[in-house]
Amino acid sequence: MKSLSQIVRVLRPSELSLIRLYLNRRANGEPKLRLALLNLILDDPDITDGQARTKLPNELSVSAYSHLKERLKRDMLNAILWQESSKRFPESYMAASFECSKNIAQGYLLLMRGATNEGIQLLNKAEKLAADHELIGERIQMNQLVRRHLRSIRSSDQLRKLNKQIEDDLDSLRILNRTEEPPNCSKVNWLRTSDHSMNR
Repeated sequence: MKSLSQIVRVLRPSELSLIRLYLNRRANGEPKLRLALLNLILDDPDITDGQARTKLPNELSVSAYSHLKERLKRDMLNAILWQESSKRFPESYMAASFECSKNIAQGYLLLMRGATNEGIQLLNKAEKLAADHELIGERIQMNQLVRRHLRSIRSSDQLRKLNKQIEDDLDSLRILNRTEEPPNCSKVNWLRTSDHSMNR
């Protein structure tokens, strides 16, 4: 529950309104349970899993309750991503990286659904951001996407050119990563968290 409570604490009013609107308009009962769980956390951020389960309108098994929490977390993260603006980032590099990643993701979805021209436009925006701000990792991701999904790449020359750009960017990224490593850098997974229990 700690993970959900932490996310709820940082939600903006507009994000909460979006989540509530989305869950209220769904026809089946499961989104209503997600909304009920969200309201329980808002009323008592320190509520435990056991307390929340007994206060929900429907009695849920431990497994069903765990799935409910994961779906609510997904709803909240989606709302954060949709509502967040690159203008809120204090550093121009991070703002550009965020906007570039959004354009890549949106372009990918449009390509997958067949809206090729619109998808390419978003990828072009991402390419410009990547070039202007030297976003090597984002450019690798974008070129891999183009390589896999754009059927316009038919000639061997085009494919070789794209592969060469990916290889060059990978080399540049390796050099950059080594340059930024502190002395005696140990291989520690700094993203590891200690709480992998039901408190998620």
